[in-house]
Amino acid sequence: MARLPMIREDDPDADPEAVALLRELEATFGSIVNLQRVMVHHPGLTKAFFTMMRTLYLESHLSPKQTELPYLTSTMTLKCHY
Repeated sequence: MARLPMIREDDPDADPEAVALLRELEATFGSIVNLQRVMVHHPGLTKAFFTMMRTLYLESHLSPKQTELPYLTSTMTLKCHY
């Protein structure tokens, strides 16, 4: 169970800045995942993180294999089997 509630864009009590950010993320990435719904509790952090992700995945000249390499390397190094 999450310790922070997930913010939904149809919740009338949701922070308008968080809802606007969710809509922007959906327009940019095509969908909203639960991590994004929790992260928008801190809009500044969310904007910074997804600016990095947008740059890495949508605006860089790296191949898909190259963008996955850091994930695979850290997973192997940390012996993560997730």
